[in-house]
Amino acid sequence: MNKSQQIAKIQQLAEGKIAFQANIDKQAFVNSQVQEDLPETPNQDQDKR
Repeated sequence: MNKSQQIAKIQQLAEGKIAFQANIDKQAFVNSQVQEDLPETPNQDQDKR
């Protein structure tokens, strides 16, 4: 494998890693939005009495 092939392969791997991380970040964001939208349970605020 020559130098330009190595560079191309590294770029491919880096792009894949970036896309993978972006997908994880998107899932984390969606999960956080879902958590905010959940209704409070009756016992959730017991300490506030």
